[in-house]
Amino acid sequence: MLTNDQVQYLHRFCVKHYVRYYDLQVELVDHLAEAIEAKLAVNPALDFETALNEVYAGFGVSGFAPVVAERMAALQKS
Repeated sequence: MLTNDQVQYLHRFCVKHYVRYYDLQVELVDHLAEAIEAKLAVNPALDFETALNEVYAGFGVSGFAPVVAERMAALQKS
């Protein structure tokens, strides 16, 4: 389980990567935390930062941008 400091770091990480909507940050932090915990369970020698970088790399070259664009499009429809 991640510490409170690590969860707060994930929130800051999202802001740093241009995720401005808090509800989307919460969803992404939850997704990132679960994926990081899974990686750490498989490989306990892995550190938090490395696990985070590996999980974030799974979002591809564009990072969170497609997720943010999708959310913005959904908001504009409603």
